[in-house]
Amino acid sequence: MQARIAEIDLKQHELPARLPDAIEDAQRGSGSTRMASALAQPVTQALGAAVRENRQVIVDVLFPVIGPAIRKAIAEALRTLVADLNGAMENSLSVRGMRWRIEAWRSGVPFAQIVLKHTLSYRIDHVFLIERDSGLVLERQSAPGLEDLDADAIAGMLTAIGEFVHDSVGRGGGNTLDAARVGEHVLWVIAGPRASLACFIHGVPPAGLHALLEQRLEEIHTHLGDVDDGGGIDDAWRASLRPERLALDAGAADPSTRAKPARWPMLLILLAIVGAIAWFAVRSERWNAGVEALRARLGAHPGFVLTGIEEHGRESLIVHGLLDPDAEAPDLSPGAAISGVAVRMAAVGYVSTDDAVIARRARRLLAAPQEVQIAAHDGVLALDGKAEPSWIDSARERASARSTSLCTTPVSVTRPCSTTM
Repeated sequence: MQARIAEIDLKQHELPARLPDAIEDAQRGSGSTRMASALAQPVTQALGAAVRENRQVIVDVLFPVIGPAIRKAIAEALRTLVADLNGAMENSLSVRGMRWRIEAWRSGVPFAQIVLKHTLSYRIDHVFLIERDSGLVLERQSAPGLEDLDADAIAGMLTAIGEFVHDSVGRGGGNTLDAARVGEHVLWVIAGPRASLACFIHGVPPAGLHALLEQRLEEIHTHLGDVDDGGGIDDAWRASLRPERLALDAGAADPSTRAKPARWPMLLILLAIVGAIAWFAVRSERWNAGVEALRARLGAHPGFVLTGIEEHGRESLIVHGLLDPDAEAPDLSPGAAISGVAVRMAAVGYVSTDDAVIARRARRLLAAPQEVQIAAHDGVLALDGKAEPSWIDSARERASARSTSLCTTPVSVTRPCSTTM
């Protein structure tokens, strides 16, 4: 028993030295899953405890990695934001932007896709049809004006890269090389069962081009059997690989081959817009004319001083001004130009020196009978007509005393007022 205990003691002392080998042995075969499951919980707890207790150490360790990543993400986000704002400003505040919005409205396609369709220019420079098993070039096409590339070197390069991708990262998953960047070109590789289509594209191609290339490759596969039988390469599908035939956009295709859209919907929309603008202009002009007519009528009313007209949309008007209590109420009818609009008065009292108001004030203060006519002209009050002797005597006595009260004026008005009988 003592020997057994000594052996166990020795193994415990040797355990730290044997632990790395034991972990490596546990990683082999099916034991790797058990090892990962067994270590998941303690490693998670240990990492949480390390973050809580040694936060600064974790930050210092991760700073060289997180700092550049954060700066890169912020820079990319700001670059995207500036590009979006610039594109929105350029495409919204222009005739072209309005035309694209009308196109989006007519077709039911989002405006952003219409902008991408018209702004993303590209061209297809070179097209290669390569047999997958042998790497031989079955057909190649180049855009007019460009020198032909070394087809065998291109085919060998693509075959080697495709095999490398398949052997290294695509093992068991069927992954192949789909796209790559070669200098100023974007390389698209459309893989088929017997042949692959490689295109060197300059610019930013739209997503619809990829679907077109797949469709074209499917059509070519239907003719590959004739090639094996000795029938030769069909000129029809050879012509279908020309870059100008593969282009979807006006920047790469011949404009004369595209059907021109009908212009009458655009003309109708333009006429509708012009009509709406003219209608709003006429309505605004009628409104302004009606308000000015009301302003002129109120400005000429005796005993009323217009200080302003407040507009509440096209529904109501509030007239602000000074109104003498002895003056007649102003006519607030809106007129035909602004009929249906409610007009309200917001006036403050004051003493007017208009002749008509002075005459009305004199009749009120003198309590003149109806047979007596009272008129004022250039500050002179004149009474004429028939009245009882007692009222005439009373009026004579009060003429001098009341003359100042009949035409009380502000300090700025200095013209005199007299009464004649």
